[in-house]
Amino acid sequence: MKNSNEVTRDMVIDEVYRSLRDGLNDVRYVFRKKNKVTFFKKDKKVSITFRVKIEDNDTPKWDEIMP
Repeated sequence: MKNSNEVTRDMVIDEVYRSLRDGLNDVRYVFRKKNKVTFFKKDKKVSITFRVKIEDNDTPKWDEIMP
């Protein structure tokens, strides 16, 4: 069973896919297959392939900087 705080590669690609699908009104036929999101814009077919790197966030939080 995975930790509920865990971010997976699939979650990242799904979020990008949904953002493209929902955010760009003139984009047609957005679809996803594995690590590639493809859509049509005007007379062009655009494919985006992802290489996802997930790391722990070591950036200090505001409370650590300004106690």
